[in-house]
Amino acid sequence: MWQSLALDVIDRILTHIDDIDTLKSIICVSRRTAAVYRAHPNSILTIVCQNEAGAAWPSVARFVLFKRTRLLAETEDQAVEAMTPLERKDVMTYLQSGYSVQELAERFFSRYAPHKAGASVYQCVIVRCALYRIWLYQARFGGAWERWFDSTSHKPAPDLEARREYVDKFSNHERMEFTIIYRWLMSEIGKFSTLPGYTSQFPERHAQLYISRELPDISEVLCFWLSSFQLSRRIILTKMNQFFPDALPYRTPVSITDCLEEHILGDDCIYKKPCDRCNTTGTMKWNEKNWSVAGGFWGTPEDFVDEFLDTELRDMREFRQPLVDAMERLDYGIDEIFCDVLELAGYSAVQMHEQWICTGCISGMLHEWLTFCWIKNLPQVLDSSEDENTLASPPPSAGVAWSIVRYLVRKHESSVSSNQL
Repeated sequence: MWQSLALDVIDRILTHIDDIDTLKSIICVSRRTAAVYRAHPNSILTIVCQNEAGAAWPSVARFVLFKRTRLLAETEDQAVEAMTPLERKDVMTYLQSGYSVQELAERFFSRYAPHKAGASVYQCVIVRCALYRIWLYQARFGGAWERWFDSTSHKPAPDLEARREYVDKFSNHERMEFTIIYRWLMSEIGKFSTLPGYTSQFPERHAQLYISRELPDISEVLCFWLSSFQLSRRIILTKMNQFFPDALPYRTPVSITDCLEEHILGDDCIYKKPCDRCNTTGTMKWNEKNWSVAGGFWGTPEDFVDEFLDTELRDMREFRQPLVDAMERLDYGIDEIFCDVLELAGYSAVQMHEQWICTGCISGMLHEWLTFCWIKNLPQVLDSSEDENTLASPPPSAGVAWSIVRYLVRKHESSVSSNQL
């Protein structure tokens, strides 16, 4: 087919391709397409990269230009002009940067729109632009700020006015999107910084430092190291605002009024989806697709246990601590807990897969069934811990055993009363 096409037609086809992999494949199809490409490769590569990036191209161009020249263009439009055409190394910078940006974008959407099959083009552009702008901010200012932060110098932080000016030049919408994605990255780094045995005893300081690193470093630790329920203690995320002076303090959104991510996601935000149990909106929804990140929503394993375990048994360390230990080691993770609790609440495997349940409803079920689930799983978890020599707490004493019996009797009596009504 390609042999019968005029060269200018082939040229037009190549410049309408919207991803580099397709361009590579077509060039390999025939010598004729390869000859057209070799006639002006840089201009074709530039157009294909622009097509692939779409409306995010100005942000990409400014980032790639800085990586080439170490000079910060005044505006993104100026960078677009300066980056026409691209050089080969610019294309490599763009392709390599795309992996980290894509990983983090997917992680963001999985947090705040897990019920959607995929984000819209508009939403993807917003998040990608914000990530490239944050990465450029890190690349331009991060090195000097990190050296200052790591030193004992009492001098003012470097580039303060330049850092503020960088963000102030964006439109109101762009500043808000930059701030939202930056704040989300702060929260994710904060969780990572409390991983037992990985970071120092000063997770707040580690998190403050890490936010100034470039996105590939952050993407690596978040996508390959972070398990959201391995939190040893809470981190004060409001202290992480030094690198970006005007960053908003982060807290886990409890309701839609706390969820700034709605600014990006609109009606696709998970907080706006009605609960399939009570039909309310405005709070987080849970389904087996996002159970694995539910732990951090309630804090550390200790926070979770204190919230939902039976009051009498919660005060008995021999019963309580093995559950905390099992959750920290993921021997009895939050996804298993949710599955067990929902099963006792009458949900089938199909319903767990299809239905989304609000925080209020899932909290009620956890209050009702977590203790029973732990009683059922405690012997197995203790046996497993003994086999692996990881048992942190002794097995329950006779006193705890009697408390378990009393709890089960109360549970049975409550069930009988409910059936009689």
